[in-house]
Amino acid sequence: MKINAYPQKENWSELVKRPVLQKEKLTELITDIFKEVEKNGDQALLDFNKKFDGAEIKNIKVSKEEI
Repeated sequence: MKINAYPQKENWSELVKRPVLQKEKLTELITDIFKEVEKNGDQALLDFNKKFDGAEIKNIKVSKEEI
């Protein structure tokens, strides 16, 4: 993550732009994720969590205390 402290006003619009994905690419990505989860189950979920969120977790079960 890049932190922009006190950016110049003329840069604000560029800094707040959100990424845009083409619908076709998004559909393809989601389909690939579903196929991978169907094939590799929980391990695929752990791998995608690391890939997209940058978090490496060991267990996907949630305890009663966490709920």
